Amino acid sequence: MDSSNASKGDIILSDIIKFERVPLMSPNGDVLVPEISFEIRPGQHLMIAGPNGCGKSSLFRILGELWPIFGGRVYKPSLDKIFYIPQRPYLPNGTLRDQIIYPQTPEEMRASG
Repeated sequence: MDSSNASKGDIILSDIIKFERVPLMSPNGDVLVPEISFEIRPGQHLMIAGPNGCGKSSLFRILGELWPIFGGRVYKPSLDKIFYIPQRPYLPNGTLRDQIIYPQTPEEMRASG
């Protein structure tokens, strides 16, 4: 899939976690999984396993809104209802303030008080 031609996917707030036809792609456009679909309801468990580089962490980066969604739909609780601890710390480029207020921009932080 060519990320330059891919339509952005949709993130929909929901009580479930559901991926519908979502490609797992890195922000620079590397395709890790062409398309994935699954659903997890409250009380259910899911184990995600696979070799290095197959897209396990990428799935959670998309779920945590650290990486963009290039297609499909992701249903998920709001960010204040879920918590993700990555294998490796993820820090966006920028200043220490940018790290602390992430994912907000300085303008969004000031507007929120």
